[in-house]
Amino acid sequence: MIVRARYRPEEPVPGDTASTESRLLALTYVVEAAVEDGRFQSVTELAGALGLSRSRLSQVMRGRWMPVAEQERVLCALQLRGLS
Repeated sequence: MIVRARYRPEEPVPGDTASTESRLLALTYVVEAAVEDGRFQSVTELAGALGLSRSRLSQVMRGRWMPVAEQERVLCALQLRGLS
């Protein structure tokens, strides 16, 4: 019998220094830009293209309304690690 572990993005990947919080914030900006640029008609269409449910993508998009100071903290942490 073969048992496969389920991938959980919350678990850190060895050697990966970007936090889940920073990844989600980055995804928020990518999604917003894709819709604004007209590459996708709606967030719903983009969710389908990404293989995410509409509700999950809505959760991710809430990060856009995070206070600016908090967004800067997350993004500055990436710069300090040399990932930007």
